[in-house]
Amino acid sequence: MQLTIDIPEQELGELDRLTVKTNASREEIVQQALRAFLTTESEQLPEPLVKDPEERDAILQAAFGSWKDFPEDGLAYQERMRQEWVREWDPEWTEEKA
Repeated sequence: MQLTIDIPEQELGELDRLTVKTNASREEIVQQALRAFLTTESEQLPEPLVKDPEERDAILQAAFGSWKDFPEDGLAYQERMRQEWVREWDPEWTEEKA
């Protein structure tokens, strides 16, 4: 598969220096870098709590609509909870919120 990406001039210059140094093409170097990055990142990802897709879907289905009987609108609740985080240096801060 081909992919078009924008690479800043500085990084492109470094990439070209690597091609001369390693006698590899831009494509080979970028592919190697991508493989290395994906390997490193995938090792750092946590294991999913639920590995079975059907079990995950059942859990999500059971949770669907769980707020329907909540006495407060979901957005109003969220905003009220976030007000606890507002501090004097925040743009939303007022004396009433202190």
